[in-house]
Amino acid sequence: MDDPMIASGFGVLGLPPMPNLDTLEKHVGTLTTAAGFHQQLNEDGTHAYRLAGVNQGAAADAANTYLAGSEGALPQTHDLGGRLAHAAGGLGIAGGIVKWIGDNLAALAVGAVAATATPHLLPRLIAMGKRFLAMLSSLLQKVGRFLRALRKPSPVRTRLITQEDATLLTSKTASLMQNARAITRHLTQSRISLGRAEEQLARGEKTFATVRSNMQAARAAIDRRVDRRYQRGDYTAGQRHDYLYTHSRGLQNHPVLHPHEQATLKGHLRTLDDLEGLVQRGVKEHLDTARKRIDNAWDAYFKEPPLANTADDAHRAHEQVRRPLDLSGIRTAHDQARDMEERRKTLERDIPSVVAQIRGTIYPGEGRL
Repeated sequence: MDDPMIASGFGVLGLPPMPNLDTLEKHVGTLTTAAGFHQQLNEDGTHAYRLAGVNQGAAADAANTYLAGSEGALPQTHDLGGRLAHAAGGLGIAGGIVKWIGDNLAALAVGAVAATATPHLLPRLIAMGKRFLAMLSSLLQKVGRFLRALRKPSPVRTRLITQEDATLLTSKTASLMQNARAITRHLTQSRISLGRAEEQLARGEKTFATVRSNMQAARAAIDRRVDRRYQRGDYTAGQRHDYLYTHSRGLQNHPVLHPHEQATLKGHLRTLDDLEGLVQRGVKEHLDTARKRIDNAWDAYFKEPPLANTADDAHRAHEQVRRPLDLSGIRTAHDQARDMEERRKTLERDIPSVVAQIRGTIYPGEGRL
């Protein structure tokens, strides 16, 4: 806003000079840096807390209380980092609006200088300038109240823990670690089963794709050869229709295919029979085992009863202490098992159609894939 033309335009409009808005951008940068610092501090602290989670004893219990309690370092840095990030985001949006108002005022100022030659336009420009200035003033007042609120220290609640609470925390922490080890064991076993199921399923999908491709190639060869012979006059229209659509012996015995092509299709029938057994038994058994292990992991996660103490709500305290457990791993394994079961069902559904076309139990035109 240091441009001489803009400054003179503000004079023509009868508006005060624009305030320096660079400080607002600095505030946004400061809040963003502070949010990133506390978020990184929380991530580093959470990682260290999980590594130390296997420790036991009075010192470990005290560290656990200090770090993971509802008033502990980890929840506070998590909360503060989130609040600062939201504050920086809100202030950034306000800064964008302020910039937009400033740009409009600058454009009006330039227009006012140009409108000195046409005085009848000045009243309209002055009215618009006053409206924009009122918007800017109101927004900056809100930003000021927001920044003053950030400077006020938040009340710190004192958390008192009795000997009885410390004893309870010790026993619950030990139980928690036992459940964490159980979850890890069940997840490891489920991943082994999922890996075996994935290996067999991927191999089955690849085999089925090859068989289906060969079947489609045979179907295309039949179409070409029958049409070519029909065009030469070797087949009547009825014969052409029979060979293309109603031939009851299936693709494996179709007379226009060469013997080696028929043999290939017959071999595919044996392959599909083996593949159907693999999908219905092998893959299914591995997925059933994986789902059972995942259910066991869920049971271990929700096994721990609420942790009560004198300072916090029991459920909230329980969630704070239980947070390090590998809930994301359980969900990931559950989603993998669900997706693989859908793939297994798709393969199980598609195999009979290809078998029927090769054997001739359905018309080729009815079951093409």
